Amino acid sequence: MSSKVLMDLYGSLKGRGCPTVVSIFYLVVVVVVVVVVVVLVVVVVVVVIVVVVVVVVVVVVVVVVVIVVVVVV
Repeated sequence: MSSKVLMDLYGSLKGRGCPTVVSIFYLVVVVVVVVVVVVLVVVVVVVVIVVVVVVVVVVVVVVVVVIVVVVVV
C-alpha cells in the first residue's frame, strides 16, 4: 500500500514536469519523514508500556506491604 502511494506521488511529481532527480529527492524526503514518524510512535508506545508496567509493579508492592503490615500488626 505504501509503495503504491509513493509511486502515485512519484507519478504526480513527474507529471508536473519536475526533473527525475527532484522527484526522487521528494520521495526520499517522504520516506525519511514516514520512517521517523513510525520510529517516534514505536518509542512512545514502548515508553507508555514501560510506565504502565512500573506503575502496576509499584501498586502491587505497596498493596503487598500494606497487607503484610496489617497482618503483622
